[in-house]
Amino acid sequence: MKLNKFADRTDDELRVLRCRRHSKGYNGGLPFPIEELTQSNQAIPDSIDWRLMGAVTPVKDQGICGSCWTFGTTGVIEGAYFVKHGSSIRLSEQDLVDCSWGFGNNGCDGGEDYRAYQYIMKHDGIAFEDSYGPYLQEDSFCHHDSAMKGAKILGYVNVTESDEEALKIAIAKKGPVSVAIDAAHKSFVFYASG
Repeated sequence: MKLNKFADRTDDELRVLRCRRHSKGYNGGLPFPIEELTQSNQAIPDSIDWRLMGAVTPVKDQGICGSCWTFGTTGVIEGAYFVKHGSSIRLSEQDLVDCSWGFGNNGCDGGEDYRAYQYIMKHDGIAFEDSYGPYLQEDSFCHHDSAMKGAKILGYVNVTESDEEALKIAIAKKGPVSVAIDAAHKSFVFYASG
């Protein structure tokens, strides 16, 4: 813990950044195939760090925009791309902030990764960061163009909620995953690293 850029913010200012959207129930994802993934005799390692393999891009900063959901979305797709193709890419969070409103997301006022996945599938891809433009920390005009496509997805899977073993298997067998945490606790205001 240490003093950081959030230390002097009011509770109301912090609340705006917390992405408090969370829909309960089915979100359109496929069920996690835990039985299929555990049938092989291959052991699941006690730890795996996809950062060391190059599958995870450097940490990014959402700034004053409640767009945490975009970073989880792009991060997991970037990781899946690396696992499949062996090279890293940088996808555009701003594309999702600006353009996925029609799928129930609200730009800097919050959203959910599954809605972003649905947007990406419907529009046959998400733009590379270089082609769409930099992350602005604010809502902007959607200028997604089909020529900007950086990565496509065919679907998404829900890892069983509150099941650490399923999460461990998903990370070991499939690659990086996207998770959401409740960052409303005051201890996150003074978060430093780790």
